[in-house]
Amino acid sequence: MVVENLVFSCGADPKKPQALWKKMADRQPDLMIWLGNNLSWEGTQHLPPQSLYHLQSLQPEFALFRSKFPVIGTWDNSDYGQKSPRNNGQENREGLTAKADYLNFFAIDSLKVNPRQEGIYHSFILGPPGKRTQIILLDEQSFRTPLLESENIDFPQGPYRPDTSKQATLLGAAQGAWLAAELKKPAEFRILVSPEQFLSESHGFQSWGNFPAAKKNLRSLLAKANIQHLLILSGNRLHGEVHREKSPTLEIIDVTAGGLNVNFPSADKRVSTRQGPLVNDNNYGWLEIRWADRQATVHLQTAGAEQTAVHWEF
Repeated sequence: MVVENLVFSCGADPKKPQALWKKMADRQPDLMIWLGNNLSWEGTQHLPPQSLYHLQSLQPEFALFRSKFPVIGTWDNSDYGQKSPRNNGQENREGLTAKADYLNFFAIDSLKVNPRQEGIYHSFILGPPGKRTQIILLDEQSFRTPLLESENIDFPQGPYRPDTSKQATLLGAAQGAWLAAELKKPAEFRILVSPEQFLSESHGFQSWGNFPAAKKNLRSLLAKANIQHLLILSGNRLHGEVHREKSPTLEIIDVTAGGLNVNFPSADKRVSTRQGPLVNDNNYGWLEIRWADRQATVHLQTAGAEQTAVHWEF
């Protein structure tokens, strides 16, 4: 399959209507990617992943979409077993049960995850030489060390701070080695599915900024693999935004999309890498790849209209 058109989002409350599935289906996508924090529950009661997946499978809008288009994805803290993200990394043994729930839910469309492998990181290469799209889905929960709480809760608008200790890790050693090998595989277009934002450090919530060594290491891996263009799809924030960073050797587009029917509005603080405004309404992302002229466009769409779009050549 040559990937020319795909959609992506996160943040679905399975007890509420999910009208955006119809909007995404209208795009006739080649596939849909769930970005982590896939299933959210508003309020004080938090259901385990198994219950959330079951309720989601009963959603008529989702069931109809899935009957027509493949769905793949990764997970984040709400899919991993606990509502509070701080101590929801490698120390949360509920993650072993959450993995079984994840594999059961996604088995219909993709069983690229080795059941014997710790964690759920996996990848696809779709299309023939000359039109290959590599999709790398990271697991940023199974191996992550605990988030550090900020001494100032307004850091500037979240509870966490960077961990500069030698023990701090986001991906872990095994996943890090696997990622290095994946980035060296030949592909014309690369997508890194990362639940946490990579470029934005304008907040104190979950992001790669909480693990500066991991962020530096990923940049090093990209340089060693001679990658010049990378699209990162991130979720978690439950609002949409697009970040872009370009140097003579590397261009990174980091697109955050979601939620589908849950949102967490944020103040529009000026960030040098952000392209366009924050999208605080429920939204999804839509990627178009035009192989003939080697151009791509990513859109953030709400129920009403397109909110922002970024174009680039690859």
